[in-house]
Amino acid sequence: MEAFKGLREAVATEVPLHNPDYEAAANYRTTGRPFEAFIDASDVGWSITLCQRGKAHGTPKAISLGLEGE
Repeated sequence: MEAFKGLREAVATEVPLHNPDYEAAANYRTTGRPFEAFIDASDVGWSITLCQRGKAHGTPKAISLGLEGE
């Protein structure tokens, strides 16, 4: 039960979104920071997260495209 509660809390926690660096993505060969899509699918649904690394070979961070309220 504790494992379930921990998992439920982790899923319910808001993920911090980062601003995209379009210039770094456009010059990904030199910056090492392209946009990356992480996709997961099953028989009942699918999801995609657009990410960009803060530095070359760094940890991917979910980015916000500023589509709220549209």
